[in-house]
Amino acid sequence: MAAQPTTEQLQRTVRVVCKIIGQIPCFQIYEDYIARRFGTGEAEISLMAMTHNAALDSALLNLRCFNEFFKPDGRKDDVRVIHFPGLIMQPFLDPDDEQAINKHLAHLTLPRADVAAAPWLLDKMALLGLQHGIQFLTFIESGFPMNSAAADAEVSGVREAASLFLLKISKSRRSQDG
Repeated sequence: MAAQPTTEQLQRTVRVVCKIIGQIPCFQIYEDYIARRFGTGEAEISLMAMTHNAALDSALLNLRCFNEFFKPDGRKDDVRVIHFPGLIMQPFLDPDDEQAINKHLAHLTLPRADVAAAPWLLDKMALLGLQHGIQFLTFIESGFPMNSAAADAEVSGVREAASLFLLKISKSRRSQDG
């Protein structure tokens, strides 16, 4: 593990974490707001499939990245949650979900070829990621010194947006569960 990052490096990391948290619900945003906007022509259907895949991969990649942030070890240039004094949080993905994401993103596998049948449980993973995001950003707001009013506003705005999507995904899951 590398030396403790400086406060300025951690401040920049928080801004990157905000972007990661903002991309966790990317697939849900696609499904709720974008998918229905495509037409029924061949090119539109192809464009819809490409956008679907990009949204899915973005959500999975950012879930994977954010989960790694909570692991205690890493390469010497990794920033981890343990670098933020006073904050103790564990990874949120179980090893099977983490492995499924890794296989989908980094390998050509049979499950990847049949993405419609893939049991991602993406809503569950997004909920866990957003919950961790809210907890992390709440910690930042409660006393980690950011370097500008714009950075403070970004942290607050992303936390509020994550809270809204957390409620939306939870509500959607409850209605699907019956």
